[in-house]
Amino acid sequence: MGKGLLVLSLIVLVFIKGHNGCLEEERRALLELKKAIVESSSDEDDGNQSNDSLLPSWIYDPRSDCCLWERVTCNSTTGHVIELALHELVQTSAFTNSTVKSLSALKSLESLSLRNNGFVGSLSDQDLKALGKLGKLGHIDLSQNNFKKDILKFVRTLPSLRSVDLSTNNLQGSFIAHDLDPLSNLEVLNLRNNFLNGTLTLEGSFGKLEILDLARNRFSGSIPMDIGALSSLKILSLSENSFQGLPSVRGKIMILFFE
Repeated sequence: MGKGLLVLSLIVLVFIKGHNGCLEEERRALLELKKAIVESSSDEDDGNQSNDSLLPSWIYDPRSDCCLWERVTCNSTTGHVIELALHELVQTSAFTNSTVKSLSALKSLESLSLRNNGFVGSLSDQDLKALGKLGKLGHIDLSQNNFKKDILKFVRTLPSLRSVDLSTNNLQGSFIAHDLDPLSNLEVLNLRNNFLNGTLTLEGSFGKLEILDLARNRFSGSIPMDIGALSSLKILSLSENSFQGLPSVRGKIMILFFE
């Protein structure tokens, strides 16, 4: 009886107190991520960026709880980092192997924003394999950078994604929805303001897609009839392209923007 009460008390205590700070492995990964961003941006910014001015609460002190650092959110029970809001940190930065390695160590990450950092760079097969470890990532915002179309190879390795924002990047060439078939849980896809061209093909497994923004690209030709197969689609933005005609869609609500 006494042992049972002791175990129950410990469980209640853990539930009330929650975690005891961030995990050491993830704290080190965040510090390496900061270092990678600083080092890859300093060359572009003439060395004006420094460790002190960028993310000043991220410090090399083992007593510092990374769950209390700016732009970091942790799970209140496990202490795992679940959200990073790293938007608008630098003007330009290379998306290096060190950046990839640091991010891939945050395996419980659910939401990631790298918006408006001028990121450039290509991903190797090794990088893609590493980033594929982010199996819980549901939301990613990579907008307002300089990523090229091969960034889609990274996106497609994460079937848990529900929202993807790649607007205002340097995506060029054709867009074939079938290439993103692994993203069967995707609800929002924003590819606005890129350089995608040619005819649009939407055949794929976007059964849960509700919002699709393809405005301000260079698509041409007819709007594909297979839009009707996107059974959950509610909002479709196609403005500032060179499409011809309107699709005939029945039995569903769709908003077409041609402003």
